Amino acid sequence: MGFIDFLFSSKEKKKIRYKVFENITHAETIIPLKKAVLVEAGKIKLCFSRTESGLYALENSCPHEFKPFHTGMCTDNDEIICPFHRHLIDLKTGQNKSYAGCGKTNTYKVEVTENGVYVWV
Repeated sequence: MGFIDFLFSSKEKKKIRYKVFENITHAETIIPLKKAVLVEAGKIKLCFSRTESGLYALENSCPHEFKPFHTGMCTDNDEIICPFHRHLIDLKTGQNKSYAGCGKTNTYKVEVTENGVYVWV
């Protein structure tokens, strides 16, 4: 690996952890089941959603026409429904399940600890 390759690979791997909720109870109070809310982690706006499976964070921008997700509803299959075009986006992978040609939405790791709920961006 050359020096330039090292610089780029190092930057790609660096992630920052942001505390977004005081604890899981706080998160569940703010995010109703099968709903989503807008959460800021640093300068990044995220769609934070909650299903029976847990909490998910993804970029708050539909790959179809870049409309915000955070007012959408979630399905029993851990998908969010784009409130503008009704596309289904997989909360785990960010893949558009309605129209594969639209591409993918970035997803972010959510970490729940006794000290808070964090997102890695």
